[in-house]
Amino acid sequence: MSLDEHRGALGSGMNCFICFGLIFTYVVGYYISSVMIFNILLACLAAGYFVIFALIGTETPHYYVQKNKHDLAKAALLRIRDTPEDVTEKELELIKSEIEKEEQGSIVDIFRSKGTTKAFIIGSGLVFFQQASGINAVLFFAQQIFQDAGTTLAPAYCSMIIGGVQFGTSFVTPLVSNMFGRKVLLIGSAIGMALSESILGIYDIIRAADEDKVSSLSFLPIVSLVLYIITYNVGFGPLPWAVIGEIFPNSIKSSASALATSVCWLTSFIITKWFSQVAEAIGQGQCFLGFAGFSLLAAVFVFFVVLETKDKTLAEIQVDLNK
Repeated sequence: MSLDEHRGALGSGMNCFICFGLIFTYVVGYYISSVMIFNILLACLAAGYFVIFALIGTETPHYYVQKNKHDLAKAALLRIRDTPEDVTEKELELIKSEIEKEEQGSIVDIFRSKGTTKAFIIGSGLVFFQQASGINAVLFFAQQIFQDAGTTLAPAYCSMIIGGVQFGTSFVTPLVSNMFGRKVLLIGSAIGMALSESILGIYDIIRAADEDKVSSLSFLPIVSLVLYIITYNVGFGPLPWAVIGEIFPNSIKSSASALATSVCWLTSFIITKWFSQVAEAIGQGQCFLGFAGFSLLAAVFVFFVVLETKDKTLAEIQVDLNK
C-alpha cells in the first residue's frame, strides 16, 4: 500500500531489520555460551514482536475491500496515509476498481502471458544471483573463512566487523534507490561483489600455494569482505525484494512472489549445505572466484533483462513488461 514514490525505500528497508538480526547474533551470541539460553532469548524477541504487531498492526485496505468491509478499509487507509477524507475515498474507489478488474490467479497463470512470465524471470533471476554471489556462505561461515584465510584478527571479531558494516550500510539503499534507480545500483553492486570476491579468491589461492608470499597481506581478507558486504548491501541485498514487489500484477502477486522466494531459499540451501565440502575439495579461493563469476553474470542479467521501475506506476510497469 505504499505510494509510488516510496516503493523503493520501503521495499529495500526490510534489509535493515535483517542486518540488525545478524549483528545481534554475532555480538550477543559470542558472549552467551549456552545455545539453549541464546535460543530462548531469540524466542522472547519473536514473541515480543508478535505482541507489538497485534497491538499496532493493521490489515491492508485491499483485504478489507475484497471482503466488502468499506468502513474498515477506510479506517486502515486513513491510519496508513493520514490524508483528507475525500482523497481517501478516491483511493478506495481506485482500489475497488482494480480488484473488480482482476481475478485471483494461481501459479499456472504466471506463465500464461508474456508480461508475467518476464516478470517471474526477472524476480527469480535476481534472487538467484543474490544467493549465487555467496552471501550466505560469507555470513554463515565467516569465522571459518577468516580462520582459513590466516587473518591476524580473531575470527569472532572479524565476524562482528562484517555484521556491523552490513547493518550500517543497510540504510544506504532506502535513501538512494529512488535517486539512482534500481538497475544502476544493481549493476554497481554486482561489479563490486565480483571485484571483492576475486581479490579474496586470488589471495586464498596464492596463500594455499605459498603462505610467505601473502604474509604481509593478512589484512586483505577482512578488507575484501567488508567491500563485498558494502557493495552487496547497496544493491543485491535489498533491491531484488523491492523489484519483486513492483513487477507482478495484484492477481498473481502472492503466488508469484512465493514461487520466486522459493528459488531464493533453494539456492541458499544448496550453497550453505555444500559450501564447506566444495571448499575442502577444490579450495576456498576457487569457490570465491566462482561466486565472483556469478556476480559478473548478475551484472549482465540486470543490464539486458531487468526492467527499470524507478518513477513508474505499477500500471506503467505492466505495460512495459508486456511490450
